[in-house]
Amino acid sequence: EAERLAQQSAPLLVEWAERRAASPDPAAGVEAAAAYQCLLWLPQSSRVVVPCGVEVDPWGYAEARLKDLIARRGREVYAAQDALAEQELRLARSTDDAAQLERLLERFGAAKCAVDARWELATRYLQRQLREEGVEVLARFLREHPTDFRVAEARARLATNYVKLGRRAEARRTLGELRAMEPEPRVKGGKRDAVPAGAWVEPLLSELEQGRDERVLRAEEHLAGLRPKLRPAFRARTELDGEPRALADPLDLPPRGDLLVLRREEQVEVLDVRTGQSVKVYEERVGSLLQLGFCGPRLIVGSRSSVNGFLLPEGAGAMPRAAWRWVAPPLDEREELEERDFEDREGQLIREVLPAGERVVVRAVGAVYVLDAASGEQLARLAAPRGRQISVRGGRLYLASAAPVGVQAYALDDLETPLWNYASEERELSGLAWLGNQQLVLLESGLTLTGLRADDGTRAWTVKSPDDWFLGMQASPDGSKLLVRTQTGQERGFTVFGALGQVLWTDRGRDPDGARAALELTELGEDAVYSWRTVGGAGELWANDLTRGTLLWRYKPAGGGAQAPERLVVTPEVVAFGMRSAFSQRVDLSVVGRGTGDLLQALRVPGRRLVGIGVMPAAGRLWVSTDRGLSAFAHLDRADHAERIARLAAQVSLTPGDLDARRDLARALVQGGDTQAGVLVLQQALLGEGLAEGQAGSLLDELAALVEVDTDEHPLTLTIQRQARPPEIDGELHDWWRPWSGTTLLRPSCVQPIQQPAGAEGGRWRGDEDLSGRLYVSYDNEFLYFALDVSDAVLRPYDTESEEWIGDALLIAIDCKGDGGEFVQNDDMLLSLALTLPKKKKNDDEEAEEEEEDNSPAGQYFVRRKEDNSGVVYECAIPWASFRENGVSETDLDPTTGPRRGFRFGFNVIVTDDDGERGAAGPRGALKTLQLTPGVLLHRDKSRLWQGYVPRRFARLLVQ
Repeated sequence: EAERLAQQSAPLLVEWAERRAASPDPAAGVEAAAAYQCLLWLPQSSRVVVPCGVEVDPWGYAEARLKDLIARRGREVYAAQDALAEQELRLARSTDDAAQLERLLERFGAAKCAVDARWELATRYLQRQLREEGVEVLARFLREHPTDFRVAEARARLATNYVKLGRRAEARRTLGELRAMEPEPRVKGGKRDAVPAGAWVEPLLSELEQGRDERVLRAEEHLAGLRPKLRPAFRARTELDGEPRALADPLDLPPRGDLLVLRREEQVEVLDVRTGQSVKVYEERVGSLLQLGFCGPRLIVGSRSSVNGFLLPEGAGAMPRAAWRWVAPPLDEREELEERDFEDREGQLIREVLPAGERVVVRAVGAVYVLDAASGEQLARLAAPRGRQISVRGGRLYLASAAPVGVQAYALDDLETPLWNYASEERELSGLAWLGNQQLVLLESGLTLTGLRADDGTRAWTVKSPDDWFLGMQASPDGSKLLVRTQTGQERGFTVFGALGQVLWTDRGRDPDGARAALELTELGEDAVYSWRTVGGAGELWANDLTRGTLLWRYKPAGGGAQAPERLVVTPEVVAFGMRSAFSQRVDLSVVGRGTGDLLQALRVPGRRLVGIGVMPAAGRLWVSTDRGLSAFAHLDRADHAERIARLAAQVSLTPGDLDARRDLARALVQGGDTQAGVLVLQQALLGEGLAEGQAGSLLDELAALVEVDTDEHPLTLTIQRQARPPEIDGELHDWWRPWSGTTLLRPSCVQPIQQPAGAEGGRWRGDEDLSGRLYVSYDNEFLYFALDVSDAVLRPYDTESEEWIGDALLIAIDCKGDGGEFVQNDDMLLSLALTLPKKKKNDDEEAEEEEEDNSPAGQYFVRRKEDNSGVVYECAIPWASFRENGVSETDLDPTTGPRRGFRFGFNVIVTDDDGERGAAGPRGALKTLQLTPGVLLHRDKSRLWQGYVPRRFARLLVQ
């Protein structure tokens, strides 16, 4: 009964609570607390509308507002609820039922005794070996109660259980927080007696870091938090440029989680994930870009002839700026002669660039250079005319040379004298790999593996293969195992070696029944080898025990014909990979349980192919780059997320002009599954006043991206009804159109910017009078009728001969069979209608007239400019016979009676809007469009029209 009453009174409760919370009257605070508490009696699946106009989870909203109220007004406002919560806690303690503690925290999360309830709930979970649940409660305990006397012990317990769950990065982070506490606390951490935190932390931290270099540790940090289920966390607009931006594969990961490095051919961009803005930091001629990496807060870009440093300032929204540029010295004649394999003598002076902490190591033709990462100053030079490969580890440079064949080790600060020199007995060195930090493994002549002690260069072990060719090496994250790809005849496989060179097991590329299982890709995890195989023409993912080789599981994608992924991302809980679906034209991101091989999620990603490295983890998100743009997925903590939305909603209500808060709220709503609310939040910002041009353009771009997502999740379906009397196609609407046949195209959510080349300014929507419309649709036995009444403050004739979108025009896109798809298909039609500029006359006027007549589609079409110049009216009658010509069956479309009831087809209208916004500089062309749905995305270049044609997003018209 309480839930029912609360549901009915929810709008009044929210309004009353907010008003009383804002009142300075002491009694008002008590009333506000009581009203917020009532919202916690609502079913959790219900929603409430908060002052900024969006619907949110009532529990998260009420708890966040209660905590804010108590912080501002004191615990006295919540005294009555505190007393009730204490009674609930005493009752929960009298039983061994964790559910009672869970209910207490759901109803009284803001109560004074919530800290004790959380501690006891975490203890009960851990005692029952429910570690996932236990660490979740402990993590929230630390966030909610950072000053409680049990914080140190909570961190110790949390770190211990993170280790048991294989979440190493989170364990290290928690141990670091425990070690930094002052004064130094004492902890038990599962032991009988308490000891100083430092003494407890050090051995566990040492064990977690053993054998791992800095890159492995940073990679684990970026994987932290990637757990099922993943939800959409970011989506960029569909990209229509010829070469899309792609995730770059830097030699090291960004120091800031809100930055991504993107690459488009030879152009490097840094994307601020929080704002969606990107800055181009580097661009040179095609073929010049070599490598990317990071040295602390600096992005290092290596090209064929120079190394460039860019500073990444601290703080959200701070974008990179150029810091320095080092140019490789030109070759002299002697060096050119010695570099006999130097194919491009006109430019490629640099072969390899390695970031190394405060240094950058450059392998160029004829020499190795050490640069200062902060200034780009050249600190040292080592003549190495026949150097083949370099490696940097622990402040040392390891150089593999071709003549003489061997390896030399140098201190980075002193390249004059080698620390040691290893002379190989083989003809060549073809690879270097590290086993932990103590062994450097050499691949010699394709048939020999040699392990060298890194400290003195002495040989630790050697393995010679009598039959197999060694093709490449991968070390396990902890440096205890080495996987070596092999080939024997036509069969490819691999062998796993131990740290002493001993063979642990060998895989010959066959399944347990002896069938050939062609090896495509391998990735090493903590305790398993994950490999993609092709068995009988079908792709499979295998997991083998890293130490024994036992087959743990096999995952077979549905359909079996999918191509091998480019990369496997292994987290403590899942293996994720992206590849083109066997059943569709889209990319799928598959998430497979690491311990079971079960498919946990199949996430759809726009695009036909992956670009760049395809899939990359960064700062707890899984990023995917395809030919249609960037997407990201992340794990969602429901309780924390609900409170975050509540806090952001309150901030937007108080400061409606805070664009950063609006963006954050919109993205949080989308990640929580409420894309329509996210669209509303950004739309409200665009409807507000005082936006600068740049702000309006970036907001419209972000809104356009959310509208794409919303259309994917909530396809638009409209019903059309039979028209008893055929209309006159004359641009006059009063004679036959009725309200039931119409739908409005209002507000910024119906506006899509026309994509411009990089650096060009986009369009801005200035209100309904600038661009909006109303669409009417109906039909009879012979025709599909529609009219579009467009409001447009500036009308310009359409230039059909221009290579860009110049002038205002209507595009009519129809998916005749209604079968959707990602790209244009044989049953799709695209028509255009506009007031046009006069065409250039040909010598033969009759020939010109015949050509125009041939290009005219069947049917009736009319466009009329309104008398008051406030817009234009388009009217059309499209014959159903055109649908039959495009593959619609006679069952769906009878030649005499028209379409059957229930027939569906895809339909979209797109109006280009040219407001001539460049003024005296000449016509700029159309910068935005009005669309029923974002199914035909336009680039300024008309030739790219079909790149943004997505029939799946068209509205579905249902014949009644």
